[in-house]
Amino acid sequence: AQDDEEPRPLIIAYVDLQRVQDEWILFQETLKTLEAETRQKELEVQPRLDEYQKQIIELQKKLDTPLSDEKRAEIRAEIEQIFAQANQLREGAIRALQAREKQELDKLIEKIYAAIDQLGQKTDYDLILDMTALIYGKDAYDITDDIIEVLNIAAGAE
Repeated sequence: AQDDEEPRPLIIAYVDLQRVQDEWILFQETLKTLEAETRQKELEVQPRLDEYQKQIIELQKKLDTPLSDEKRAEIRAEIEQIFAQANQLREGAIRALQAREKQELDKLIEKIYAAIDQLGQKTDYDLILDMTALIYGKDAYDITDDIIEVLNIAAGAE
C-alpha cells in the first residue's frame, strides 16, 4: 500500500552563511575582540622587535669598519641569528593569534550549524543548503533572516 502513495515534494531552503556571520551580533563582537587581541599582541611584541632591529643596525655599522674576514663572518652570523630570533618571535605571535582565532571562529560556526539544525528540525525542511552551493534560489526559500534572528536571540540570552 505504501508504494501507491505519492512521495511528498522535498522542502528545501538555503542560508547565506556569509550574511549570517556579517549580521550575527556575537560573531561581530568576537571579531572585534580578536582584533583587539591582535593589536595588544602587536604592542607587546613590537618593543622586542625594535630592540632586535637596533642590534642589527649596530652590528651592520661595525661591518663598515676595517675588520678581519673572521670578525666579519662572526658579525654576519650574529646578524643572521638576531634576524632569525626576530622572525621566530613574529611568527610565533602570528601562529598563536591564528590558533586563537580558529578556535573562537570554529565555536561560532558550530553554533550557526546548530541553529540551522534546530530550525530545520522545527520546520518541514528536508534540506537546508549553504547559498554558496546554490546556483539559483527564489527569495522565498532564503531562511537567512530566520537563522540570524535565532542566533541573535540566543546571544542575548547568553
